[in-house]
Amino acid sequence: MKPSIIEAVKEYFEECPELGKLSKVKVDFLSSDVGSYSVEETPATPVVKNFVDGSRECQFLFVFASRSFYATDTNRQNIDNLHLLENIREWLEENNRNNQFPDLGENRQVESIEVTTGGYLFGINDSGRHARYQIQCKLTYLER
Repeated sequence: MKPSIIEAVKEYFEECPELGKLSKVKVDFLSSDVGSYSVEETPATPVVKNFVDGSRECQFLFVFASRSFYATDTNRQNIDNLHLLENIREWLEENNRNNQFPDLGENRQVESIEVTTGGYLFGINDSGRHARYQIQCKLTYLER
């Protein structure tokens, strides 16, 4: 049985130094608690290209989301929220350059992991004190 791609991506993000050693990343669930994180698959055609030897190039699109404090009276908090996502983007770019990827098992070889959008505010809760921020990403891999 092939390992789950979403689980491999979740475990990969749990190693991100920007999140802190005690941070847990959820799958398809972003808690209302500040400092929570989630990896969520987004709709996409999984197979990009089929090859004659039966292998294929595939993609896995996802968002990495965080729950943070939100402020209307100062920019500092909101800038810090976006700065965290900027640091995560830089971590992903460095890992991409160094070929440090999630482990997808023996029949899948990751070719790249990249950020497809910068970090952005996705929504604010009803109290106006917490917000969801996210970045969109793409994992490209070869499947044999």
